[in-house]
Amino acid sequence: MKQGADGLEIDPALLADLEPVLRRALEKKLHILLDWHHFNDLTDNPSANQARFLASWQVIASHFKSWPPGLFLELLNEPHGALTTEVANPIYAEAIAAIRKIDPQRIILVSPGNWGDIRELDK
Repeated sequence: MKQGADGLEIDPALLADLEPVLRRALEKKLHILLDWHHFNDLTDNPSANQARFLASWQVIASHFKSWPPGLFLELLNEPHGALTTEVANPIYAEAIAAIRKIDPQRIILVSPGNWGDIRELDK
């Protein structure tokens, strides 16, 4: 992430740096799970950071839309804190809808709240 005119945004250089590593993994017949591992601003204050989360996934989806299906997207690894399952679900739904407009076939994974606790799946 880098500071842009409208707040934090994804640095295109980061995506460019990732490409050779990801391409090599695909060449080796590995599947890739590209996830957002830490987004502490979102887990601390979901409503204040939801728009940035959604916009960032639109950038990522656009960047990788022509990539092979072995590249999977995980919206957020182990959500926790204020980002409970009940809070995350509508945010996930918006993110999935935004990604689907760009890349309708991409596999997208989500984790329930409380650090991906299996007991949260019914919520």
